[in-house]
Amino acid sequence: MINFYQFNLTNRRDLVQVNLKHHLRNERAGKKRHRLFQPTLFTLIGAIVRKYRLGSEFLGYLTRTQENLPEILQDGDAPKAKAELTVPLFFLATLEEYQVIMTILQDYDNPYLPYAHCPAEILLSKHLYRRRPHLSPEVLSSRHFAVLFQEDDIVHTKK
Repeated sequence: MINFYQFNLTNRRDLVQVNLKHHLRNERAGKKRHRLFQPTLFTLIGAIVRKYRLGSEFLGYLTRTQENLPEILQDGDAPKAKAELTVPLFFLATLEEYQVIMTILQDYDNPYLPYAHCPAEILLSKHLYRRRPHLSPEVLSSRHFAVLFQEDDIVHTKK
């Protein structure tokens, strides 16, 4: 709030100039604040590839399940919580890891992929996005994709 007595403003134009200066100063100060570093999608997928030692056999599985609903849903016991994943700030990949990562990024690129924490969630991310494209980031980051799929199936069978 501007104290009008402090500036001794004589007309409305001076008030607008003071507000503009105040606004610009606050906007520039906001740009200088430190922002948290977010690892890239390449780094996230690389951490999953390295943790689960995914290789050419996983790429074969990707191509088989790309258009069909993954076999992971056929298993009766879906995990209840997301797997813990420690993502490094930067990821240096071997040639085989790089090929796997780039294939995943090309074939399974969708808005839900950054929330995947295991190979099963990578497989389910594309299909889940097709079925339920409006899930919130809080839901995606806290619940396993298989559980979200099962909830969607329950809703559809009740209707």
